Amino acid sequence: RIWNDPTETSNQYCNLTGVLIMANRTFSNNLKYHLDFHYSDTWADPGHQTKPAAWSSLYGQDLIDAVYNFTFTVLKALKDQNTLPQSVQIGNEITNGMLWAPSGQPCDHGGYIPSPCQDNWGYFAKLVGAGVNATRDINKDIEIMIHTDLGNRLAQGQSAVNYIKEW
Repeated sequence: RIWNDPTETSNQYCNLTGVLIMANRTFSNNLKYHLDFHYSDTWADPGHQTKPAAWSSLYGQDLIDAVYNFTFTVLKALKDQNTLPQSVQIGNEITNGMLWAPSGQPCDHGGYIPSPCQDNWGYFAKLVGAGVNATRDINKDIEIMIHTDLGNRLAQGQSAVNYIKEW
């Protein structure tokens, strides 16, 4: 996994430097790996999708561009050391969206999609699309995964993926 700027000392393998080290180790042992972009400074899950501190005031196209640029920068660094992942995950457990706006801000300042922001699917899909586009711009063969926490509820999970594809 990669976090934007992890502050916990115990999670330094979740920053770019750590990911580069682990990718190198993985490749040196003839293994493949999957990279999970959390787009946060810490764990992201269905109840916590906190924007990275450096992105806290970003919204609209600026936030979409930040997702693209971060994804591209990470994958470019991995490509430069010949250790691209076999697959990437755009967001972690994004059932309720990702990169939520802080409490009290309008829905479109982040990618929250449950009520009262259920009309925010288009913006959420653009955030996901930015990560997908950056990945494709680095290497079209990298597999892309969308991760919800609905693994045991296939119809609901498929519905979420269809919404993203529709936008």
